[in-house]
Amino acid sequence: MHAPRISVVVANHNYGRFLDRFFGALAAQTFTPDAVEVVFVDDASSDDSRERARRWQADGPWAAFRVLALPRVGR
Repeated sequence: MHAPRISVVVANHNYGRFLDRFFGALAAQTFTPDAVEVVFVDDASSDDSRERARRWQADGPWAAFRVLALPRVGR
């Protein structure tokens, strides 16, 4: 495994319906996915956002993938 060359920080609140499309597009980029570090920051979503992100975390080809679940920060 290589050290990540690209870091992608995803700020999220209840956008689970878009995450499969987003992470699929990210994995399809021309750089190798193992050069990508993903930091998924969830602001207390009430939908399935964290579960979707955790599936990509487990199954994706990323160099690193962290899911951070925060208590509600936004309004």
